[in-house]
Amino acid sequence: LETDYNWRVDSAQGGASRTVADIGSHWCDTVQFMTGRRIVEVMADLSIVWPTRKAPVNGKATFSAVHEAQAYETRPVDT
Repeated sequence: LETDYNWRVDSAQGGASRTVADIGSHWCDTVQFMTGRRIVEVMADLSIVWPTRKAPVNGKATFSAVHEAQAYETRPVDT
């Protein structure tokens, strides 16, 4: 969703490696547990899918339903 804005898409708050650090580490742990093998090397091609996101002006949670009266501002995504 273009209104799905949170700390994860702001590198100043969540770091530059958003996906890898946020969910990638859990994926790696799961794969190692399920296979019984250790990951020794990782290669990735990272890109930004949504270059901007709409953030709520009043700071309300963006994972809730979109409200017509909600005011948003467009912010760049750099992760």
